[in-house]
Amino acid sequence: MKHNTFLLLITFLLSCNSQDEKPHQFTKAEALNLGDISFKSKDYDSALYYYSMPLKEDSNYAESYAKIARVNSMLKDSFSGIMNCNKALLINPKLAMGYHYRGLIYYDGHNYKKALINYDQAISLNSSYADAYNNRGLVYKEMKDYTRAMKDFNAAIKFDPNHSSAYCNRGIEYKRVKKFIESLKDFDKSIEIDPTDATCYCNRGNVYHKMGKTAEALQDYNRAIELDNQLGDVYYNRSLIKIQADDKSGAVEDLDKAIKLNSKDDFALFNRGVLKLKIDKISEGYDDLKLAAQIGNIEAKKVIEEMNSINQQQ
Repeated sequence: MKHNTFLLLITFLLSCNSQDEKPHQFTKAEALNLGDISFKSKDYDSALYYYSMPLKEDSNYAESYAKIARVNSMLKDSFSGIMNCNKALLINPKLAMGYHYRGLIYYDGHNYKKALINYDQAISLNSSYADAYNNRGLVYKEMKDYTRAMKDFNAAIKFDPNHSSAYCNRGIEYKRVKKFIESLKDFDKSIEIDPTDATCYCNRGNVYHKMGKTAEALQDYNRAIELDNQLGDVYYNRSLIKIQADDKSGAVEDLDKAIKLNSKDDFALFNRGVLKLKIDKISEGYDDLKLAAQIGNIEAKKVIEEMNSINQQQ
């Protein structure tokens, strides 16, 4: 509702044109700021509109091309994104955000080497660039260089104490090394800063689950799904709690959703297969186990071999 009201207000301002007043002209900074607001609310068409606005007066405004590349990335148009970053950097080779956004595109394409090069360049140009530190930390994490990843998450928080993603990413690292108390503190802080981040609720739920606090875990998983019902991992994780509570039908329902969102989730297929065997849906259970085995789930292969062996004996 707030977003719609904002757009109506902007439309009204643009349409106001009396005989004595000129239409409101946004400065470059105002246009980019409006683009950022639209981008954050995932209104990418409006973001492109506002980011492109300064180019009408200045076709060499590098920041616009960099921001447009950011939208290209979200729309899965990596080619246009790289081209716009290149154009921005051709105009201004010292534009840190140009390297940062190009790094994001390479990261999304799993080209971690090129992503790292671009993040390094962004940080060399702006040594307090919190977003670049945070995202470089994610590259190091993919490279399994956890020491450098943690160092970068710390740096992001140092330069921006309200960087919710950095707290969440550091919390994940603490969870990986089983420092659950530190992990919870970071997830709590991240959620305090941004209470709309579904992935952070999911990760905090995972920590609660590891600590045996199933009620708190279930509450976080439910909240994550309320915020974003397209996260398959949340349904899978919630199904584990339902399995523990012997809620087989509820667990199967969650696994159905997890598999619908990711048909290659062999763990979800395996668990659903086992549950269906337990509720005497043998054929459906066997099919799930077969699919899980084809994907590479070793436990599924073992169960299928046992089932085949029993059938042969009969």
